[in-house]
This record gives sequence, C-alpha cells and structure tokens, in this order.
Amino acid sequence: MKFYALASVLAAVLVIGCGGSTQQGGGGSSGGSGGGSVTLDSGPWPSPRGNAQGLAVGKGATITGIQNWNYFTTGQITGSPVLASDGNVYFCSADGNLYSMTQGGGLNWRFQSGGGIANSSPAVGSNGKVYFEDLGGTLYAINTADGSVAWNVATGASGRVSASVMVGTDVVFAPTATGVSAYNAKTGAVVWTFACGAVQGGFSLTTGGNLLFGSDDKNVYDLVASTGAQNWAYLTGGAVRSTPLASGFGVICASGDGKIYCLDESNSVVVWTANIGGALTASPALSHGRLAEVSPNGNFDVYLANGGVRLWRATVTPGSGSPVSARDGAFYLADGNGVLRGYDGVTGRVLWQFYGGGSPGFYNMGIDVNGNVYVGSSLNSITSLR
Repeated sequence: MKFYALASVLAAVLVIGCGGSTQQGGGGSSGGSGGGSVTLDSGPWPSPRGNAQGLAVGKGATITGIQNWNYFTTGQITGSPVLASDGNVYFCSADGNLYSMTQGGGLNWRFQSGGGIANSSPAVGSNGKVYFEDLGGTLYAINTADGSVAWNVATGASGRVSASVMVGTDVVFAPTATGVSAYNAKTGAVVWTFACGAVQGGFSLTTGGNLLFGSDDKNVYDLVASTGAQNWAYLTGGAVRSTPLASGFGVICASGDGKIYCLDESNSVVVWTANIGGALTASPALSHGRLAEVSPNGNFDVYLANGGVRLWRATVTPGSGSPVSARDGAFYLADGNGVLRGYDGVTGRVLWQFYGGGSPGFYNMGIDVNGNVYVGSSLNSITSLR
C-alpha cells in the first residue's frame, strides 16, 4: 500500500464577475493534458449520487443486509463512497484522507489532503483520475493507479462543509468562494466561473448535458455546462443543499422550505410540488418511476414521480444520509440510530435491516454491480453489505 501527503498547493485565486459566468484560462499545477475526451467514469457508482443524472440507482440489488467487511479510518465518513470501473472504492474521511480500497476491503492507498475533509464526496473520471475538494478549498486530481497528485488548484471555497464535485465532458465542476467553477479535467485550468450563493450540495447533469445544482441563495440553477451560461434559475423558499436529479419527469430537487419540487427541464415551470416538512438537505432518489426523500422530521416518503402523489410513508429516526435505490426498485436508507434498512419500493415493507451501532450511525451509500452496499459511518468506518 502507498501513502501520499500533499507537497505543495497552488495558490490560484479565482476572480469572478458579478452576476453570471466568466470564461477564463490558467489554473492548476503539474500533470500533462494527455489525449482523448474525459467523461464521468463508466463504473457502477462513479459520482456521489450514482450517475451523472443524480438518480442514485445501483446496478445491483442487496438481498440480505449481511456484512461483508468493515474498515476503520481515524475520522468520520459522511460523504458518499464512489465505485469506479477499475473495481475500486474511493471515499473521503474526516481524518483528511482520500482512500482507495478494493471492493473486497483491502487498502490500495490513501492520500493526505492539505486542508482537512468534512462531508466531501469524490467523483471518478474516465481518465484514471479521482477528483475531490478539501475543507481548505483545494480541488485535487489524484491518479487512481497509485494515489499520486496529477494536479491541484485553489478554489477559494475554504470552510465549505459539503463540497462535492462532478465530472462533465473534459471538465470538473466544483464549488468556489463565490459560486461554481468548471476546471479543465486534464490540467486544472479554470474554464469558466459562475457567481451565485454558497453551493453546499452536489451537481448533476441533464441528458442534454446541462449542469444542475442548488444554492444557499434558495435557487436551483440550470447552466450550459460548456460555458457556464445560465439557462434558468428557479427560486424556492429555502436554501437548496440537496443534489437535484434529472429525469424524464423533470428536474426534481428538495429545498430547505420543506418542499420537493419537480420542474420542467426546459424552462423551470413547476410540474408539481410535495410538502414533506422540515429543512430538507437529503438528496432524493428515483427508481422505477418512484421518488424517495427523507426529512429531518423523520418522514421517509415515496412518491410517484409522475404527478407527485405519495405512495407510502415510513417513520424513521432522523439521520444525515440520503436514500438510494437498487436495480429492483428497493430503497435503502440509514436512520439516526445507526440502522440501515432496505424497503420494498412499492409497499414500504422493510426487507432487511442492519444495525451498525452508534448514533447518528451511517451516512451515505454507493452500490456496486453485485448489489453490495458501501456506507460510511460516524464510527470512523466504511462498511460493505450484501
């Protein structure tokens, strides 16, 4: 196994124009441009919410909820693990490290960031790089083969608690001090910047390639991914700290005003809303036409994505994780008592449950092609279940 520490950080400060996007050049340290286009990796769960559209649907189905293995770090693991086509699992820990592990639980390497890590979730590119942003406001491109640094760049987003990133076509999207920037995936050079309120959730992409995200300024944004030009913004009644998902039913997001919004992807016209209650921060999951979301009030609701009619509700102990779904349409959720459960997507019947111990317990999950679930916890561990 190999262990890497940051040798130096590029001090690049982004200057963003007021209101809208600015295209720029310049940027990261070390690393060649290489050949071929960079896209999101083709693995089973290469981004924090599973795929580019943020649907949070796995390619396998967990049947039993039995533990495969458990691995301890020295910090909480609150972000989502991601699973790449190379067969490895990548995740961030509050001990300041990005970890690479085999799906069998063996450690490949770990990389020590220079600024600590809170709720960060990485994303994997098709170019053999894993990207993440640390609490000090540095965006890293790390070589998946050995954990060495390809490049790094200062984003200015120091202290941002939930800094998740996304890989688009030849770019990486990341929060900055004054909004969002796109960086060249090969070099770290700034491609464009967009000014808005603090971005504390994640990113997704529409099937047409537009970038979606929410902000503390209460808006959901749709930008042209290649230029940062704004297509539309929809003002909700609260901060949007969840990851919007892009579906055939519309753009679906959860807001701090306690509502789930389904918006027309082309023009942001409201298709439907559902009031689940509480200041929502969890990201919804969509599978088999059914949408799952959990509130800090302890309501775990599943709706028809076509129309927003609620199908069922389960009462859970409020926690800090977001629901995910399996290939068979089951939903998985970790509650605040350290219990991870699988639910029948149609009826809400509990299929299995696993008690990990401790409170708040488990956080966010990723699912591989065999249906194994990987989930981080407040006990400083990552657990694999089948």
